[in-house]
Amino acid sequence: SNSAVRRRMGQAYCESCVCTDGGEQQDRIKELERLLMQEKEELLSLKDSFVSIQKETKQMNTDQQQSVSKVRSKIKDLEKEKKKIFEQMMKEKQRITKLDEERNDLFKQRRNMEAQIRRYRGEIEHSQKEHGDDEDDQSDSKSDSPLPPDRSYYSLDQAIDVDDNEDVDNDIAAITALLRINSGDRKQDLKQLNKGMMDLLTRRSLQHRINIVASFKQTQQRSLIELLGVRLERKTRNVPYRVLRALLSGQGAIDALWIHENIACITSKVRNLEHLAQVCHVVCCRSVAQMIELKQQYKLLFASTLDVELKTVGKHYGKKTMTLMFELLTDTD
Repeated sequence: SNSAVRRRMGQAYCESCVCTDGGEQQDRIKELERLLMQEKEELLSLKDSFVSIQKETKQMNTDQQQSVSKVRSKIKDLEKEKKKIFEQMMKEKQRITKLDEERNDLFKQRRNMEAQIRRYRGEIEHSQKEHGDDEDDQSDSKSDSPLPPDRSYYSLDQAIDVDDNEDVDNDIAAITALLRINSGDRKQDLKQLNKGMMDLLTRRSLQHRINIVASFKQTQQRSLIELLGVRLERKTRNVPYRVLRALLSGQGAIDALWIHENIACITSKVRNLEHLAQVCHVVCCRSVAQMIELKQQYKLLFASTLDVELKTVGKHYGKKTMTLMFELLTDTD
């Protein structure tokens, strides 16, 4: 280095000089001290540079470690987020699969219901056409599920020949006579009652039939529909009685009874989607005016509101969205 070169040059200078004068020796000593001081200053400067370089290197290592730590932390966060997204994706996939299965079940139940409706229509036509045949008793057998309200019933007045001369009092007298039939042959009496009521009611308009029910209750102090149920004893699920009850009721009463029966089946079983579908078919396919009539008839027949019963259905399945949908569908404001 430069300091070593200066040191050797100073030594060579001292060795080559033969000084006898004390003043000259003193000058050489000062010169050597000055050189020594320069060497010390250079050494201190080098030490400071070394310390500074060490600090910079340490700071760079620290910054690099912090940067690596931040990158690793970001990588971990991204991996956690990726895991959450994957879990949500799997849940959505399972939910979609479940919804597909429920949709397929509903489609199957709809096909079964349509087949059942066709079968019931055939039984109704058979019970109306048969007169004293033994096959009429077979149409009185119990069905496994309630008879759904048929849309064609609401246009029944256009499908039959209605008598122009409709008299409520005469019809009530005829119905009273039919209810009093007692020949000793119970089976034959029921056939005459069913046939006579069918022949009478199917030739009357809907409004006239409703007037018959109201007038009968006013004069006899009893409900005609309930009296028919008692007269037919315990066979309240039979096709003839259900047809007679439908003929003596308005659309709202039929829908109210239909919904009430299916809600009773829903609350008595677990996850019964078939009866839920029946309720939805009625609630989703009624106009505002029909919904108002339905809610009035439901409250009149069962001393409860349709909204409360549908909330019970939503709670039974634990579905808040279902409850909200029922509220929107039954909102008549």
